[in-house]
Amino acid sequence: ITKPNLVFENQERSKLINVEKMSILIDFLNRKKCRIIFVSSVEVFDGCNAPYTEKSARNPLNLYGKQKAKIELKLERDFETSQFKIVRIPWNVSLDVRSNCLVTNTYKLLMTNSAQIAKDYESSIIYTQDTAELILKLALDFDLIQDLVLNFASDQFINRLELVEFIVNRSSLLYNCKYSITTFEKLNLIEPRARDTRLENQRSKEIFSFNYTDGWKIIEKKIDLIDRLYYRDWE
Repeated sequence: ITKPNLVFENQERSKLINVEKMSILIDFLNRKKCRIIFVSSVEVFDGCNAPYTEKSARNPLNLYGKQKAKIELKLERDFETSQFKIVRIPWNVSLDVRSNCLVTNTYKLLMTNSAQIAKDYESSIIYTQDTAELILKLALDFDLIQDLVLNFASDQFINRLELVEFIVNRSSLLYNCKYSITTFEKLNLIEPRARDTRLENQRSKEIFSFNYTDGWKIIEKKIDLIDRLYYRDWE
């Protein structure tokens, strides 16, 4: 279960899947001497010291982040360093209109005409194609890479208010939407969340000689897709 709100709302089930079953799986893989690439999350950070590097200390605030941190710790404790890699990623943004992502969630929030947007809410994103390509590169070059932890994220940092303004200016449907501007501490959240989860990506760019897809270009394409999805309903 990868949606933080669903993890919180289904605590026993998410613990079973994300921690207990995952632990059983990696113990089995450990006995078989398999190599593991564990996809973790920016939610292992508390938002106080962004942008985060691969060496930044974990201090998760929400349940999802705590579950991810438990598996990271288990790998570090039980596996030989030659057997595992931890990949930390931010919001994945795909060009599938059915997928849950930062752009889709913000777009739907703006459709309510009552959205509260925190002007100091910061994050990173990554295009799903980049995520897949980098994980494949990591798998193929596993034994050549000494790093145990890698951050995958686009170069661009995303401020939530800037994202909202970009969506409103780009969308053919939301140009007249209404929203209010607030600060992160005033948001009504169901559990604590990190205000700033920006990731540094320099190390992954160096290792793989990789050029990340421009985050704002992907956001632009996703807005156009969502516009087409909702066009008939909007009429």
